[in-house]
Amino acid sequence: MNIQQINDKIQKIRTILGQFDLLCHNYVLDAVSHFIETPRYLISVIGTKASGKAAVVNAILNEDIIPSLTYKPKAIYHIKSAQKGCHISAQALSGISRELCTVSDVMSFIKKDYDTTVVVETENDFLKQNIEVRTGYDIETECPIMEYIMSDIVLISVRATSLFCLDDMRVIYDLKEKAHSKIVICITHLNNVKPNEIPRVVEFVESKRLNFPIIYFSDEPLDVTSSSLLPQLGREAILNEINRLLGNGIDYNQRCAIVTKVLNDLLEDCMNDLAEQKRLLETKKEEKYQAYLSKSNSIQFARLGWDELRVNYEKRKSVCIQTILSELSKMKAKLTDRFQLQILSVSSPKDWWENSFPIALKGDIDNISSAIDQKMQGVMAKDFNWLNHEIQLKFRQVPISHNTPIGDMQFDYTINLSNNSFLNLQKAKYFTMAGGASLTTLLLLSSFPAFAIVSAACGIIGDRFINNTLKQQRESLKIAVRNVVDDVFTNISAMVPSRVSGLYEEIAQGIAEKEKAWNESLNIGEFKCEESSEAENIDGLIQIIHQLKG
Repeated sequence: MNIQQINDKIQKIRTILGQFDLLCHNYVLDAVSHFIETPRYLISVIGTKASGKAAVVNAILNEDIIPSLTYKPKAIYHIKSAQKGCHISAQALSGISRELCTVSDVMSFIKKDYDTTVVVETENDFLKQNIEVRTGYDIETECPIMEYIMSDIVLISVRATSLFCLDDMRVIYDLKEKAHSKIVICITHLNNVKPNEIPRVVEFVESKRLNFPIIYFSDEPLDVTSSSLLPQLGREAILNEINRLLGNGIDYNQRCAIVTKVLNDLLEDCMNDLAEQKRLLETKKEEKYQAYLSKSNSIQFARLGWDELRVNYEKRKSVCIQTILSELSKMKAKLTDRFQLQILSVSSPKDWWENSFPIALKGDIDNISSAIDQKMQGVMAKDFNWLNHEIQLKFRQVPISHNTPIGDMQFDYTINLSNNSFLNLQKAKYFTMAGGASLTTLLLLSSFPAFAIVSAACGIIGDRFINNTLKQQRESLKIAVRNVVDDVFTNISAMVPSRVSGLYEEIAQGIAEKEKAWNESLNIGEFKCEESSEAENIDGLIQIIHQLKG
């Protein structure tokens, strides 16, 4: 991959980062762009705390540019060549920036702010080779790995008294993995090792077979007896090694290889971040779906409640019909008994049948009609109150209020036995005498001609009014009256179910209207979730990022 291809990839990655709120990775792209395009040699000095990083930098620059103390807050130093003199500026990650005049000022500043970047521009022969030295990277803490990896040369400072800890080996492995080949191992603080132990230190370092140049440093002059160590000792040795590695110019092939690895790692991190975003979206989607299911299940259960309401409504209608029929049966028995008692004192059956009985029967039926209406009104009012309570409590609907009062639609069961009716009764004749009297008599009801009473007893009394004694006439009259009352109440009872059903049907329409309003208020349709489309977009983006790797 060449520089132009890398720049194209960087631009595509920036677009992706902006689309999915991954701007936290932009600093990597900035570092990559700077590294791939800068014409300056970049040398990074890294190591654990107190590993001698400052000693290495001060040695190769041949002046005390960086404070070298046992305790020093973390600070990142960028050292560049200046036209004249020494210029120091410091900037904290919090944004505070100030000009510093001396190294003492630098120490004073970085002690006040833990995360600090210090830029030192100084007139130095080594830096005039267009070299920038960067150091202050403590690899055992939050080391800005992108900074030190994207260097032309990496100097790893290792303290002679604690050779190659896990952090040192981890960084070496990371550099190899990132296609970095220009690495120098700097063994520092050799003066802290007993002279007779120095050969063992050298032997241990060589046993690691790191395949990288090894340079030894000491803060104090050493009485080195082994001439084999001299080419690897001190400032001249590190300068020779740096000049050898720099060669004939910047190795852009290595830069492109390093940047390619860094960008691939960045893309992998982006895919991991996107996968986490998708996981969060899926979690949120599942929560919404479970809430939808819960609401949907509640609605389905409530719909069963409407079915149950209608079933109970039908049961109550049946109970109302049975209640009214039971009342009619009681009223019929009372009315029949009263007429039977009256007949015992009748002196003229014909006159009573023709005049008194129709008037009495009409008045009684009118009273019965009113009583039945009141009874029905009471039962329906009770059912109506129950229904509205259920609708309000279970379904949060306003009550039904447009039922028609029963009193506006009274029954009409009037009957009037006129002279013509009695004349028809007189004209009735026997058809046969075998097996008992069997006679058909047509009794016309002048005010309610919708039905006729069929009664052999009425025919019997027609003859007996003429031929028999008063006692016999009364007995026949009892039979005739009982049959008339039976037939009248039979027809009234036949009208009750349709009458009750018609009134309850009005309430049924109210139930249907309330259920429709309830359904319209649910506002729940097919499950839709914006997280679904966002998750799908992330899947597509992960595929795009995967294609960018390589």
